[in-house]
Amino acid sequence: MSGGPRTAARQGFARARAAEARRGKRRPPTPYERVERERRLRPRSEGGFFSFVFGLIGLIIRMTIVTVLVGALGAFVGYEVVRAYVRTPEVVVPNVKGMKVQDAFDALAQKKLGLLKERAEPNAIVAPGEIIEQKPPAGSKAKEGTVVRVVVSSGRANYIVPDVVGETRENAINKIRGAGLEVGNITYMESDTAPRDSVISQNPEANKGLEQPMPVHLLVSAGPPGTAFPMPDVTGKLVSEARQILQNSGLTNIQVEPAGAEGTIVSQDPPVGKSVLPSQTVVLRVK
Repeated sequence: MSGGPRTAARQGFARARAAEARRGKRRPPTPYERVERERRLRPRSEGGFFSFVFGLIGLIIRMTIVTVLVGALGAFVGYEVVRAYVRTPEVVVPNVKGMKVQDAFDALAQKKLGLLKERAEPNAIVAPGEIIEQKPPAGSKAKEGTVVRVVVSSGRANYIVPDVVGETRENAINKIRGAGLEVGNITYMESDTAPRDSVISQNPEANKGLEQPMPVHLLVSAGPPGTAFPMPDVTGKLVSEARQILQNSGLTNIQVEPAGAEGTIVSQDPPVGKSVLPSQTVVLRVK
């Protein structure tokens, strides 16, 4: 007989269950049947669990390998980029101010530099189409391939900022107003080199073209340290603005009347233009 006793027993149990099912009866499984059922199910259940675990471990390993490879590739590319930059030769940036854009492009190309026109600005001196500013500046060193950014003159503007550096405070004010512009903040700074009451610097810079009027701010010499300088004018300004102007001028002893007021200054003591020292007390009267 093929299959042996165990096969015959299984077939007998199967025929018995089928017969009982036809008769509408269902008997409980025998101990042998329960053991056989558990034996058949156990290998499939355990095998499925271990397959899932091993599959998950394999996925994690593959993801780790990919992450490491991507990181290594990024590090290699970064290293090559840095090495290429370090090995790129440096050149001296030529002066292209006053040149036409095409001429400047050719001059920069000879040094293996690029050119980018940032904008056009009105200018009182430089002819339209010529370069008035460049970055990096002429004479500086830059890597080959660096782009030099330029500003091009668009011609004469409605307003031209006068050059008042070195002028006395009064002359500077007259020149600024004569150009149709307003005088902005006047800040005093002690200086061992610039004569007292002379303009050290201005903003905007000289010869800058403006389409609309704007205030010109001045930095004026107060003379050597500890010397007197003219009292600035803060009437008509808010207390916070007046404090800033006076402190920038070196005056720190400031009293406001009435105390704590934050309105507009209607009078000041010392008066405008009077010589004062940094240690002097300034009284501001508020409306």
